[in-house]
Amino acid sequence: MITDTLTVIGEVSVTPPDRRLRYRLRDARQEVWLEGAQALAGVDGDPSTFTLTLSIPDALVGAMQLELDATLAQASVPIFRQPRLLTPFPGVQVQLNGIARTARAQVRLPISPSRSWLPLYGLPRHLWIGLDEARPAPTFTPHQRQIIIAPVEAYRALFRGEDAAAFDASLQALRIALQQKPHTLSATITALPISDFTEVLRANVSYLATPDAEGVRWITMFTQEIQPVTANALTYVYQGLSRDGRYFIAGFVPLTNTALPTTPTPLTRDAIRMDYAAYLRQVESTLQINAEQFVPSLAVLDGMFSSLRLEADFSLEQAHSATVRTTDWLNVRVGPSLAARIFERLAPNQAVEVLALSEDGEWARVRLANGREGWVSAQYLTPRAALSTLPIFTP
Repeated sequence: MITDTLTVIGEVSVTPPDRRLRYRLRDARQEVWLEGAQALAGVDGDPSTFTLTLSIPDALVGAMQLELDATLAQASVPIFRQPRLLTPFPGVQVQLNGIARTARAQVRLPISPSRSWLPLYGLPRHLWIGLDEARPAPTFTPHQRQIIIAPVEAYRALFRGEDAAAFDASLQALRIALQQKPHTLSATITALPISDFTEVLRANVSYLATPDAEGVRWITMFTQEIQPVTANALTYVYQGLSRDGRYFIAGFVPLTNTALPTTPTPLTRDAIRMDYAAYLRQVESTLQINAEQFVPSLAVLDGMFSSLRLEADFSLEQAHSATVRTTDWLNVRVGPSLAARIFERLAPNQAVEVLALSEDGEWARVRLANGREGWVSAQYLTPRAALSTLPIFTP
């Protein structure tokens, strides 16, 4: 098991004229990430020694192989680097379990409830963990690889009247399911957060319990129309609650199943519509029978969600701003960019209120003493730890 730096010390039976050690670092797919050579040390007639120190790239995680090669001596060293949160959040731990190389944890500002036809739409201030290429967006979509942690009370407070009753019913149905663990899930369990996509099936239902949370996962397809279910149209859904009932946890990971066709079947749209429900039940049965053909595997996905830990100091009920100090003269701009217009300048060691961070974490949105808001470079603010719990500003 390694972290950011790997040091290997050893000796080889090599004497002049060849006093160089060649090395190569491969990942599990045999892709070469690092390679090179360095001089060996020693006295003629004695074994040569070496100390090899490598800096492991941030994106390289999981199982890997270090190959060492010198005249008359070869070695292969298996090593492993645990995937980790690239941007951590206090009180949260999750092992990516090979699903992703990196993940970023960000506090997101609330997504306002829809006042149109879409019920239960919206999210309170929440923690969003995006895997690899996932990027935060102003609206929720289930087609990104993501984990969402939201306080239950703040979530319910978004809704009124019939929507509040529907939220309560869905949450109660989830609690009952976690207690009784039925093989099929009631339609009253809504996959939250809501989007403008509809679930058309629920297969491979299983329950996951950890010291900090319990939940249920299933496989579905989110769609906006009646269409065939293809191999790459599936989504792994996790819905859970923390043990103390304070936090709702949701997860969405697109995946494939090789037992399904990769392109739409010859069935015509009209033929599917004649008995779409029967067709979907057949797909659910196929997925159940071929549970070993999911990519990523269900066991690996379950392992990631089972590793989620909410420690005692985890909280989203924190101040919506942080007071820090500047470390140098600092320009205040109208936008998070060096090209944005400067309208104010802060002196060194000046206290400033920070409201949010940009999506890349490089810029901080600040409120000045006169009430105006603008953007400054986050690298010139201290302490940086105070910024980790701030929400991400989405224009």
